[in-house]
Amino acid sequence: MCHFVISISESSSVTVVGNIGLISDDTAAACERASKAADLIAPKLP
Repeated sequence: MCHFVISISESSSVTVVGNIGLISDDTAAACERASKAADLIAPKLP
């Protein structure tokens, strides 16, 4: 599992969590998935 936190203001943030599955411990793949999701989400935030 991997997560990214995107700061929006001093009191708010968005957390993006990447997980490959229950039986996988592939952290690199989880971080790649979370990073791609964060890249898609960030431009839509205020």
